[in-house]
Amino acid sequence: MATPYPDENSRLAAIDRLGLMGTAPETAYDRLTELARHLFGTRLALITLVGAERQWVKSCSGADPLTDSPREESFCTELIADNAPLICEDASLEPRFRDKPLVRGEPGIRFYAGIPLRPEGDAIVGSLCILDVAPHSLSESDQWTLTRLAQQAEELLRFQLARREQEKEHYQALVSNARYGALIAGASVGIIRVNSEGLIQDANPFALSLLGHTGASLQNLSLQRVLPEFHLDHADQPQITRETGALTRNGGGVPVQATLNRVSLADDSSSEFMVVLTDLSDIREAEAESRRERAFLRSIIDASQDPIYVKNREGTYLLANKASGILARELGQNQVEGLTARDLYPQEILEEAEAANERLLATGRPEALTFNNSDGRCFRISKAPLFDANDAIHGIVSVAHDVTEYLQMNEALRERERERDRQSQLLQVLHRGLTDYEALMSGDRLWTFLLDALRELTGSDYGLIGEVITNEQDTPALKIHAITDLSWSPESRELMEQLRAGDMTLSTPDSLLGKVFAHGETIISSAPMQDKRGAGLPEGHPPLYSYMGVPIRHNGEVIGMFAIANGAYDYDDAVLEWLEPFTATCALLINLSRHFEERDRFTRELAQARDQAEKASRAKSHFLSAMSHELRTPLNSILGFAQLLENSQRSHLDERQQRQVGQIQRSGQHLLELINEILDLARVESGRIQLSMEALCSGETAREALDTIAGMAETHGIEAHLHGQPSQWPRVHADFTRLKQVLLNLISNAIKYNRPEGQLRLFWTLEGDWAVLHCEDTGMGIDTGKLEQLFNPFDRLGADHSIEGTGIGLALTRRLVEAMGGWIDCVSEPGVGSDFRVHLALAETPATDATDPEEATAAAARPENQSGRRRILYVEDNPANQRLMQEAFEEYTELELVCVHSAELGLDMVRSQLPDLVFMDLNLPGMDGESALGELRDDPVTRPIPVVAVSANAMREDIRRGMESGFVDYLTKPVDMNYLFEHLDEWIRNDPE
Repeated sequence: MATPYPDENSRLAAIDRLGLMGTAPETAYDRLTELARHLFGTRLALITLVGAERQWVKSCSGADPLTDSPREESFCTELIADNAPLICEDASLEPRFRDKPLVRGEPGIRFYAGIPLRPEGDAIVGSLCILDVAPHSLSESDQWTLTRLAQQAEELLRFQLARREQEKEHYQALVSNARYGALIAGASVGIIRVNSEGLIQDANPFALSLLGHTGASLQNLSLQRVLPEFHLDHADQPQITRETGALTRNGGGVPVQATLNRVSLADDSSSEFMVVLTDLSDIREAEAESRRERAFLRSIIDASQDPIYVKNREGTYLLANKASGILARELGQNQVEGLTARDLYPQEILEEAEAANERLLATGRPEALTFNNSDGRCFRISKAPLFDANDAIHGIVSVAHDVTEYLQMNEALRERERERDRQSQLLQVLHRGLTDYEALMSGDRLWTFLLDALRELTGSDYGLIGEVITNEQDTPALKIHAITDLSWSPESRELMEQLRAGDMTLSTPDSLLGKVFAHGETIISSAPMQDKRGAGLPEGHPPLYSYMGVPIRHNGEVIGMFAIANGAYDYDDAVLEWLEPFTATCALLINLSRHFEERDRFTRELAQARDQAEKASRAKSHFLSAMSHELRTPLNSILGFAQLLENSQRSHLDERQQRQVGQIQRSGQHLLELINEILDLARVESGRIQLSMEALCSGETAREALDTIAGMAETHGIEAHLHGQPSQWPRVHADFTRLKQVLLNLISNAIKYNRPEGQLRLFWTLEGDWAVLHCEDTGMGIDTGKLEQLFNPFDRLGADHSIEGTGIGLALTRRLVEAMGGWIDCVSEPGVGSDFRVHLALAETPATDATDPEEATAAAARPENQSGRRRILYVEDNPANQRLMQEAFEEYTELELVCVHSAELGLDMVRSQLPDLVFMDLNLPGMDGESALGELRDDPVTRPIPVVAVSANAMREDIRRGMESGFVDYLTKPVDMNYLFEHLDEWIRNDPE
């Protein structure tokens, strides 16, 4: 049988609408099931409801009441499936019933009769059924009775459904009223209820807060007291909305939007009104702020001196500042707003402007274009997109900049930049001319270099530079140092060659050149071929369109000139002023050239004099050697035979003969002493004396000299004194042997020229950086006028016969003191005595600071440098490089340079001499420089000595590797001598550790 519903879900939905599922049994249902059980005498009577999964028992009457059960176990499931009443007389015999638990188990149901319940038409929601444990059968009368009972159950269900619908509507009304009240109370607008007489009956919290009232103060207040512009008499429309002002309780005003609605009451006999108030204060403030911002922005835009335009996508201008109006008037337009680009832009840039607009609207990227106005001004228009609230491109903002002055300024800046470039080029030329002077002069290229640079800088075709000299007629002439070839014939070409070679000078004073070098005039001419200031140019001379001749002066004297012709630009005073550094440099170089010429001449003369002096010295040395040989040979015989005579055992001399032989020996010894002193004096004067300068204790030297000659003092009865302890005398820079010789000469003279029983006193004083050694006697003294003759050879001041001597001792003493860097003088008083004073440089006091043990070892091993100069060792195998370094060090007398040609010799020299600094070539035969450095660093004695690398390997990696290996610096060939001598002290003080 077909079900009245399309599917089971539809049937279940009907049960849900009844609201009967799971409800508790009610009394009416229970009386109905009890009546059915008694009428039919069955064990059970039920009213059931069947859901999707379970069967609910709404009412049960019987001894064994049934409870809810799964749907598949119930009998009503079959009834619903049949959609008709169902009677089963013996369930145990029916296949669809016999397996149900109620049949198989307790209570063992055998009889079932059920009538479908349809309270809402065709939908079966359950059944009224009777059940028994014993089989039964029902008559038609019984079936009619059971059907009428089922209809009664349906009535009960329909009654319950109606009651539930009423409760639901009531509940929904309550919920709706609550929601409405909450909505009204929580609304963000004011809501006022007004009765038909125009009196306020109620208002929500927002309205009370907006108007500053309480519910009591607003109750029954006339609506016109709040909204003066609203009159209910005119409220014939269902709804009225207007913006107005609402009066607050304190008399103030609030801008609002008021909406009045007529509301009909339920009986339609009367009406009331609802007024909705929207607070417009924030909106009005926002509008005012917006107006202020627009006015502020407009002020800023109008304050801009640059025209500003705003237009939409269609090309119509929406906004323009005051400056744009000015520009529009200048372009022939009275106003800008409402115009299009075709109205505003000149025709010549219209297409470019429209193309730029199209690109900007398509891509959103800013654009810029430039156009020249008819009045000569130039404008640059910058375009940017105008976005709307949704970030879509709404239009274009254009700003026009008058860049006329900017472009003019840029052009002026570029011109100044070009001028700076020219000035920089000029300074570079002059710098090279000065710094590379000797190199350029050695190649005879200096003046050609300067002239070529001058022509290039000025764009000139021709030029010359010359020096003013005095010719044989004692008049100024111009010697050409450099000139551009402008020959036009064989004769002029020969003349040019003579001028270049210096075989010919220019001496015509009335030419355009002569006006400059002979008269010192500056000549600037734009038509030199016709210039009356010159003597005219020879026929065939290349045409000259412009000319400038400039004298070169030094201390007001014209010493040279330069001239240029056919320049790329006209010559004027500005060019002359710009070339002033060039003129001054030429003056400097001419003077420098003259100085070097004079130096070369003097050097040549000096070389000649030196050669002559060396020749004379060699002759003198030969003469002294010969004289020494010729004089000593006979003296050897004289003294030898005198000794034989004196010591002969076979022939004894008598007293007279012994006196004669003694006289021969004394005269011979005197002559030998004279020869020795003459030879010493000659060696000193010729500079061939060898000195070993060192720091000496002058007191010890004086004591030794005094001890040596003590016997002579005792013989003459002279009392000699050495004042102070010898160790307390100052240390002086001198040669020990020669200083002792000086003191011996002075002491012996002080003894010989003293009075009997006289005194001799040795002491010292200090005068600045000099120690003064005094030898003071109590002799006869010397007249002041004769003091200058004291140190002349062979001048004994009249004591030739009275006192024994040669007359050479003081002359030799003076030469020895001067050779040691000092001087000697004498203070004497006749009848009182003389004081001979030897001035010698003080030696540096040895340092007493604590030193590193290895440094102390090195210091102890270092031999004293007798010359007092700093010793520098140069290890170099190239003789030319050695000579170069030696020549560089010649002018530095305080430095001593020693050169060796291999690392092996260098190591021996360093270990034996311990120099102050080592220059080490890296590429050496045998052991290389880096290996030698490693051996020096491995030795504690040589480790502190700084070593500087010298190499032709000038790559950055070579220098880095050299510095990492331990060199204190790295010099690349050719060596920068200025850098070398600037850092010399730094290297010597550098500690390799």
